[in-house]
Amino acid sequence: PVGHLFVQVVGWYAHAQAKVPGMCVPTHNLNKEMANRYSEKPLFRGISTDGYYVMIYFDPINKSWTAFGVHPAQPHKACPLSAGGEGEIIDDKGKGL
Repeated sequence: PVGHLFVQVVGWYAHAQAKVPGMCVPTHNLNKEMANRYSEKPLFRGISTDGYYVMIYFDPINKSWTAFGVHPAQPHKACPLSAGGEGEIIDDKGKGL
């Protein structure tokens, strides 16, 4: 069930630990769950060089973020890659480099 899987992610997220196998959640309502539980909304999505679909969620008020990966062979589940309690959006996009 979705609730049980998400409880596993909540435990992981609370401690911002590295990815642990088996802690994946269904992708069909991930955006809604992240917004409801953590006020994190999708900030970035892309395809990694090894074919994973990567999504990064962010809450600019609390500065929390979570990254999920979706394996191309299992598009129905998203697995946590990393999370943190400090983050920011870079406004100058590297202009000062």
